[in-house]
Amino acid sequence: MQATLVHHARMLATLERTLAALKGEAVMTLERLYEPFAAETQAGHEAWLVEAYGPEMARPIATSKAALPATPAGMSERLDALPEIEAALVAAFEAGSDPGNADLAAHRAWVSEMWGRPCTPEAHAGLADLYFSHPDFIARYEALAPGFSQWLTAATKAAAG
Repeated sequence: MQATLVHHARMLATLERTLAALKGEAVMTLERLYEPFAAETQAGHEAWLVEAYGPEMARPIATSKAALPATPAGMSERLDALPEIEAALVAAFEAGSDPGNADLAAHRAWVSEMWGRPCTPEAHAGLADLYFSHPDFIARYEALAPGFSQWLTAATKAAAG
């Protein structure tokens, strides 16, 4: 019971920080955004991946986890790079850029770094399927710009050829 109350308090604090960020009163980092989520949530996402993509997904998950920085500061550095990458993609989307002309090199390089292995164009296209099939990713990308999740999926698939 106490753990649930603490978790809910952390989620409310995150919600308050998010609202302040949306009003321009504060900055919300990705690290702070995901702060209230417990290891069980991560395990649930991993289980969803294995269920959706098969047992062969367990190995890439393990590889990615092994590549993550051992310190929170190292992880923060990696996560801090993502908003700039996403902002450039959102700008292209909002400017009406054709998804087939999107420059996804920085995003793919970031994914490679997070995965701890090369992100081939085919793997990047597979990630696009995930982005457009999991409600958490859809919500995240739609929060950046309405319609962005579909555009990003199309752009990533187009870049894969």
